[in-house]
Amino acid sequence: MPLLSKSLRKHLALLGKIDPFIPVCVLLSLLLVEPLLKPGLPNTADGLLHFFRSALWRWACKSKFLVQA
Repeated sequence: MPLLSKSLRKHLALLGKIDPFIPVCVLLSLLLVEPLLKPGLPNTADGLLHFFRSALWRWACKSKFLVQA
């Protein structure tokens, strides 16, 4: 009786065919996206200004003051 089942051997064979740079790219992208997942406003010099600007855009679109194309 083999130690590994057929399906497990098949998955391990597929895992060996993956380009080694793909996991590196995934890990780097997680590092870059992680600060965006934190709650609240970012602690930057103009973060509050960007928040107010995006709130104004949302108000303008919602009140039909600015019609989206």
